[in-house]
Amino acid sequence: MAKKLLLLTIFHALFILNGYCQKSPTLINITGVIENNVSDSLLIMNGLDEPVHQIAITENSKVKGYFKGKTGYYHMMLGQEKFPCYFKSGDMHSFSVNMQDIGNSIQFSGGQAAANNYLIAKAKRDGVTKAAEANGMAIKMEEADFIKYNDSIFKAKADLLNNSGIQDDAFIQLEKKSIAIEQLNELVNFPMMKIFALGQKDFKTSANYPDAFKLTNFNDPELIQVPGYTMLIQNLSFKLANEKKERNEVRDVFTECLNMIDSLVTNAAVKEYMAFNFGKMALEHTKTPAEYVAKYRAIIKDPAHLKVVDDWFSQAESTLPGKPSPDFKLKDISGKEHSLKDFKGKYIYIDVWATWCMPCIAEIPHLKKLESEMHDKDIVFVSICAYDEKTKWEKYVQEKQMTGVQLFSEKTEPFLSKYSIKGIPRFILLDKEGKIINPNVERPSDPALRKVFAELGL
Repeated sequence: MAKKLLLLTIFHALFILNGYCQKSPTLINITGVIENNVSDSLLIMNGLDEPVHQIAITENSKVKGYFKGKTGYYHMMLGQEKFPCYFKSGDMHSFSVNMQDIGNSIQFSGGQAAANNYLIAKAKRDGVTKAAEANGMAIKMEEADFIKYNDSIFKAKADLLNNSGIQDDAFIQLEKKSIAIEQLNELVNFPMMKIFALGQKDFKTSANYPDAFKLTNFNDPELIQVPGYTMLIQNLSFKLANEKKERNEVRDVFTECLNMIDSLVTNAAVKEYMAFNFGKMALEHTKTPAEYVAKYRAIIKDPAHLKVVDDWFSQAESTLPGKPSPDFKLKDISGKEHSLKDFKGKYIYIDVWATWCMPCIAEIPHLKKLESEMHDKDIVFVSICAYDEKTKWEKYVQEKQMTGVQLFSEKTEPFLSKYSIKGIPRFILLDKEGKIINPNVERPSDPALRKVFAELGL
């Protein structure tokens, strides 16, 4: 159960109900006992990680509440800890947990106990797998080796489900679909990570590689709740959009990704969910915000979903091209403070990154090469490490002998929030007066960046 550092969802339909649990066909009832409690409430999120309910935790660390909801996948959050769940309308779901030994202590009883205990075991297994792959082991494999490895991982998941003792056939069938979708996601991610994380721009899979497009159902509304389904369709849409971008057929891959979702998905309910969830996540990355918002508005029908983008665009207008850039006051390794006025008279290329971000790390060799080639030009390269630990940043900068201006940002740095930076790496280009040329310019590995510089006379 990994800690969730950033909650990127929109808090809607959030309310607190206290009192006794109600037995009703339309209500999901939850009771729990928490040892070494660290939170004042239990947050319930649906399969899309949208908060749907919050239950107050009593002084004696007990939980008792209910909410109206459909049978399906959910998550529970206590503090920063998140647990997968499957709740059934009309059932009473009970759990117990010791927050000092979460992985070994969380246990469900009552309705859907077997399904929920299985999901906890599955999450623990996933955690072990992800820890083993933390150094990028899987994506560094050759294609054939990766397919064998991926098959072995998902055979183990299937065996875990088959041996779980779960009697609810509806859950078993839904979970089988969920596992299949997870496996498809890994197959889609493998070549994409080769390209974006390892910088292997020309990487192609063989003709024998499984075709995720043929194996994916783009129009099943039942799958909306399945973890990974939204990401699968987004990844496949992004793959097609990026291929068009590589052929210089489109200017902005994220706007084109919305076009792909609109084209691939015909079911109205699925299209709404896919466009909304991709739309709100990719807002800060688009290089053509006006076109992006226009496409989003053409697809989305739900007024609440439209408001999300309208609110973002209102904020983003302050960091569109031509606007004065928000300033910062950040320190380098020696403790010297820097702000934008220190670089007045030069173009400023800003890289927002972190030591744990593989796509960020993949860009560093390209950035260093760019800095070396342009050392005598009127441009300064400023790297801002964010959402990270200072000691890890200092060690990385020193060991890798990173060049340019290296700064560290606390999580509360206004510069990050004013640019609405939630995903990294992020690159920003400013003119000699500190005005914004592009709030989301091309990354160093993209040949198009050199064209941008050439147009500026650099």
